[in-house]
Amino acid sequence: MHAALRIGQTVRVRTRTWLVENLEPSIDTPKVAHLACIDDDAQGQRLQVLWANELDAKILDDGAFSQIGARGFDSPERFGAYLRTLRWSCVTATDPGLF
Repeated sequence: MHAALRIGQTVRVRTRTWLVENLEPSIDTPKVAHLACIDDDAQGQRLQVLWANELDAKILDDGAFSQIGARGFDSPERFGAYLRTLRWSCVTATDPGLF
């Protein structure tokens, strides 16, 4: 698990999702991983960890990310209908007496 770590991977450490920005390989000490958080509530936050010493460290499967957009995108008309639905939901949610 620890040997496969490389720059650009998405990992799960300390209950958050991180992007591996840099690795400091070392012969006599554990590998230091420089991470940037990609969770919404802590986006961009930095963390340095000794990768081999992290108890819950996990490399996330790249399969889910590679499948994004694999089936193609919606037509502009369909996306426009979705966007209008979101806008109407926002308006009616803020003023329940509007309609």
